[in-house]
Amino acid sequence: MNHRFKNIITLLCIICSIGAAGQSTNFVHFDTEDGLPQSQVQTIQQDDDGNLWIGTMAGLAKYNGQTFTNFSKQDSLAEDWITTSYKDKSGNIWLGHWGGGVSKYIQKSKAFINLDFDIISQFNPITAILEDSDGNFWFGTDGGGVYRYDILNNTVYVVTSDEELSGDYVSSICEDNIGNIWIGTDNGITIYDKAQAINAEEAYTYLNIEKGLIVDNITVVQSVLDNEIWVGTGGAGIVIIKILEGVSINELETIHDAVSTIITTEDGLSSNGINSIFEDDDNTIWIGTSTGGVTKFIPDEGPRDNDDALRAGTYKTLSTRQGLNYHKVNVVFQDREGNYWIGTEVGLNRYRSDKFQIYDDADGLANNIIWSVIEDSHGNLWMGTNNGISQMLLNEAGSYSIENYYTTDGLVQEVILAVCEDDEGNIWFGSASNGVSRLSKDGRFKSFNTDNGLADNTVYSITKAINGDVWFGTKKGASRYNPDSESFESFTSKDGLGGNNIYRVYADSKGKIWFGVLGGALSVYDGTSFTNFRDEEGIGGNFVLSIAEDGLGNIWLGIYGSGLLKYDGTDFKRYTQADGLSSESPSLIIADNENNIWVGSSKGLDKLNQETGTISTFGKKEGFLGIETNANSVCKDSKGNLWFGTIMGLVKYDPSQDIPNEIPPSVSLESMRIKLKEAELLRSAVYNYDQNHFTFEYLGISLTNPGEVVYSYKLDGFDEEWTPVSRTNSATYSNLPHGEFDFQIKAANAEGVWSEPSSTYNFIVTPPFWKTIWFYAICIVVAVLGIFAFDRIRTASLKKEKKVLEDKVQERTAELAIKNEELAEINEDITASIRYAKRIQEAILPPISIITKHYPESFVYYEPKDIVSGDFYWMDQIGDKLMVAAVDCTGHGVPGAFMSIIGNNLLSDYVNKQKMTTPSKILDSLSKGVYDTLRQSEEEQDAVKDAMDLAFCSIDTKTNKLQFAAAYNPLYLVRNGEILETKADRKAIGEPAEEATLASYTNHEMDLQKGDTIYIFSDGYVDQFGGKKGKKFMGRRFRQMILDINSMSMKEQEEFMADRLTKWKGERDQVDDVLVIGIKI
Repeated sequence: MNHRFKNIITLLCIICSIGAAGQSTNFVHFDTEDGLPQSQVQTIQQDDDGNLWIGTMAGLAKYNGQTFTNFSKQDSLAEDWITTSYKDKSGNIWLGHWGGGVSKYIQKSKAFINLDFDIISQFNPITAILEDSDGNFWFGTDGGGVYRYDILNNTVYVVTSDEELSGDYVSSICEDNIGNIWIGTDNGITIYDKAQAINAEEAYTYLNIEKGLIVDNITVVQSVLDNEIWVGTGGAGIVIIKILEGVSINELETIHDAVSTIITTEDGLSSNGINSIFEDDDNTIWIGTSTGGVTKFIPDEGPRDNDDALRAGTYKTLSTRQGLNYHKVNVVFQDREGNYWIGTEVGLNRYRSDKFQIYDDADGLANNIIWSVIEDSHGNLWMGTNNGISQMLLNEAGSYSIENYYTTDGLVQEVILAVCEDDEGNIWFGSASNGVSRLSKDGRFKSFNTDNGLADNTVYSITKAINGDVWFGTKKGASRYNPDSESFESFTSKDGLGGNNIYRVYADSKGKIWFGVLGGALSVYDGTSFTNFRDEEGIGGNFVLSIAEDGLGNIWLGIYGSGLLKYDGTDFKRYTQADGLSSESPSLIIADNENNIWVGSSKGLDKLNQETGTISTFGKKEGFLGIETNANSVCKDSKGNLWFGTIMGLVKYDPSQDIPNEIPPSVSLESMRIKLKEAELLRSAVYNYDQNHFTFEYLGISLTNPGEVVYSYKLDGFDEEWTPVSRTNSATYSNLPHGEFDFQIKAANAEGVWSEPSSTYNFIVTPPFWKTIWFYAICIVVAVLGIFAFDRIRTASLKKEKKVLEDKVQERTAELAIKNEELAEINEDITASIRYAKRIQEAILPPISIITKHYPESFVYYEPKDIVSGDFYWMDQIGDKLMVAAVDCTGHGVPGAFMSIIGNNLLSDYVNKQKMTTPSKILDSLSKGVYDTLRQSEEEQDAVKDAMDLAFCSIDTKTNKLQFAAAYNPLYLVRNGEILETKADRKAIGEPAEEATLASYTNHEMDLQKGDTIYIFSDGYVDQFGGKKGKKFMGRRFRQMILDINSMSMKEQEEFMADRLTKWKGERDQVDDVLVIGIKI
C-alpha cells in the first residue's frame, strides 16, 4: 500500500513538472467521436496508398484524412484486439492480436486474410512482428516465446526459455545493421546471430543485469542511427548500446564491451517508463513514455563514439501541457508527409511542428485575453491584457520568464487595450476608460488623462511617429504627445480628421500617421493637414478596424464587413471571402519578412501570399489554437516571429517551423457507379452501349491538411482538356458514346503540390449492334443485292410504262402549269401575311431603351428561327421598378408567335393595369391567365395543350435590389469572376391545374453590386446542335462562355454570342428561337 502511495505521489510530481514545462503546441486530437473504434491506440502504420491504419483494443481503423473506416473480425480479421503491427517490404500490413492470432492486409488486393496463427502461438498475445533481411518473419508473444516463420519453406520454428530464449514474455524484436536479431524479454535481451543455425546454442548471446543492464524487464529494443540499439525499460530509462566495429556479438561479455550509456529523467527524459522508441526521417528519436508523454531526442552533431557522446543532444518534452491528449504514449509514427502520429490511452494525436505555440495564464500571463502586444528595444514582449500587463523576457536559448503589473503597481487600470514604446525606452499603456500609463526605465508608472490634455480616457491605439511624437487614438479624437514639451495636442473632425472615434492609429515608414475611424472616413496626416478617404475613393466602408504597412510601402486596411484593402498610393485593391478570406472583417494585419500579409479575425488567421495571390487559412485544425484574434494585437519580433493576441492567450508563429508539405496527395479511385448503382472496378472492363452513365468517386490522401486537397480529372477519349480545379471528389459522365476511355485524376495538396496525372481506370463501351462493322457489312451486301434486283425490275417496268407516261406528260404538264400558278399566288399571300405578322410582333416588342436608360451596359440578343418567333422579350417600368422578362413559348414560327401575343398582353395587363410588381405573383397570375385563355383541361378534347417557360426580373433602380421568379429558365449572376445561379421552379406557365403543384412560384431576392452582370435567356442557345460532333451547345459550355466574355462590353458580348452561335451551328439549321438578355449593374 505504501509503495502504491509513493507511486501516486511520484506520478503527481511528474504531471505537475510537465504542466510547468512550457507552452501548448500544435496538436490535433482524434477519438471515438471522430470515428475511432476505441480510444486505446496500440499501433499505427501507413499503407502505400497513404491511408493510416490504427490498431485499437476494439478493432482496426483506416484513416484517409477525411473519414475513419473501421474493421473487425467480421471483416476477416483474426480478432478485434490489435496489439502490434508491421509493414513488410511488399507493402502488406501484418497485425498481431491479443488472442494470439495474426491478420494480414494484402496491399495489392486490398483484402484481409486470417493466418490462423492462434493455434500455433497457443493463444498467447502477439507482442512484436519483424521481417528480417532474409525475408523471414519473427513473432514475439507474451508467454510463448518467439516464433520464426520461414515463408519460402512454410515452416515455423519456436524458441522459448526451455531452449535458448532468456524469457518467454517477449516485448520487442529488432534487427541491427549487421543482421543480428535482438529480442527484448522480461528476463533481459537475447541476441541471435543469423549466420548460424537457429537451433545452435552458440548462435545466442544474452544481456541482463549480470552483464550490465540496469534491469531485466525490457519493454523496447530498437535499432536506430544505423548502428545503435536503444533498450527501453519499464522504469529505469533507456540503455544505449553501440557495438564497436570489429567486435562480434558473441564476444560481448557485458555491455561495457561496447560503447554504452544510460539516459533517464536526469538527462531530460520526461519519464523513465519507456513504451516505444521511434526514429524519424531526420534521425530524431521519439520516446513514448508511460507517464510523461513523448520525449524528442535530437542527437548532437559529431561522432557518437563514447558514453558521453551517446547521451549528448537536445531533449524536448511533448505532453499534456503541450497539448497531447494523455501522458501515456503507446506508439509514435511519422507518415510520408512528415506528420507525427502519437497513440495514447485516450486516442490519436497529430503533430506537425511547433510553428504555432500558445502561452496563457498557466504559463504566467496575467490574463488569457491579450488586447495588445509589442516587442521593446531589448527584445522583450509586452502585453496588454484584460487584467493587467505581462512582460515576457526571452533569452537566446528559447526559455522565458514573465513578470506581471497591476493597478497595485501603479497601473492606471487593469484592462489595457494598447501598448507602445517611445524613443526614450518608456512603455505607454492605453486603458479602456482611465487614460494612459507610462512606465519609465526606472520602473515607475505615471498616469495621464483628459486633465492632462488627452482627448478621451478610452484609448484604443498608440503609435510612435518617426519624429518621436506619440499618438493616441481615443473615443473622442486623436492626441499627440510631444516628449520635448511633455504636452498633449488633440485633433477632432473640426480639425479635418475623418471622425472622432479613432480605433486605430498607425505611423508608416514615410512619416505619415494613419487613422482608422469607426463611423467615419479613413484619415492620413502628413504633418500639416489631414486627407480623408471615403466610399467614393474606394474604401467600401466607414469602419476601419486595422492598418498596417508591408515591406514595399503598401498600406493595408481591414474594413468592417468589406474585407481587406491594399493601397499602393494610387489605387485600392480589395480581397474578400470570394478570394479566400475566412472573414470580411479583418481585426489585425501584419506583414512578415517574406512580405506575406497575415490577417486575423474572429475565425482565425489568413495568410496572403502576394507573389501567388493565394490565401491560406489557419484555424484549430491547422494548429492555431487561439481561434479568435483581438483587434490590432499583433507584432513581429526581431527574429521574424509573429505574435498574435487572442482570446485564448498569446500565440507565437515561428516561420522556421512552418515546414511546407512537398509531398503530393496519393490519388486512388475509390468506387464507381453505373446508372447510379454500385459497380465493381474491373481490369480492362467492357460495358454494353446502354451502360454509358458512369460516376467515379476518387480520393487524394494528404493527411497534413486533408480539407484543402483539390482535384482535376480528364476522361481520355472524351474530354479534350482537364477539368477546372475543384474540391469535389466525384465525376459523372452520362450518355457516353461507344469507344475506349481512360479516366485520369490528379490532386494537389494545400501547398499547391500536384500529383502526377495517373491512369486510374481503363474501359470500353461497345457500340450497339447496328453500329458494328459486321452489321454495316450485311447492310451493304443486302443493299447491293436489293439495288441490283430493284434495278432489273424497275428497268422492265419503266420500259412498259414509258409509253403511257409519254402520253400523259403533255396532259399533266398543262395541268401542273395551272396549279403552279395557283400555288405561287397562295404562297405569296401567306408569306406576305406572315411578314406582316412579323411587323406586328416586332411592334409589340418593347424598346431596349427601357433598360439602357438605367443600365446602359445591356443587350438583347434576339434571333428567331422562322420569320416570326415563339420567344419574346418583355420589359416595362412601374415607378422605380424595372421589370424584364425572357419568355419562351411552346413551339416557334406562327404558333409560337400567337402564344407570344397572348403572353405579352397578359403581362402588360397585370403590370400596367393591375400594378403587380412582385415576380412570383405575376407568374402565378400569368399561369392562370394562359390556362384560362387556352381552355386547357382534360374534359375539353379540343383544348390547346401549350405553355411557356420564362425568367422574370424586377430591379429596383434606386436600391439595386433584384427580385426574380421563373418557370424552368434560371438566372445567372456573374460576380467577381464566378457565376451564381438562381434556379427556376420546375413548372411551366399555363399547366393544367391537376398537373401543376399547389405551391406558388418562388420569389427570389438579392442585392446587386456594382459590376454584377445578370443574364436571363430561353433554351434556344444551349439546345442548338453544332460543333465537330454535332452535339448540343449545352449549359456547361454556355456558362463558361459567359465567364470568358464577362470583361467585354455588353455590345461586344452580344456580337460575340451571335458570332459564336453562327460558328457553332455551321451549315446546320437553327433548331429553335434564341433569346439572351444581359444587364450589367
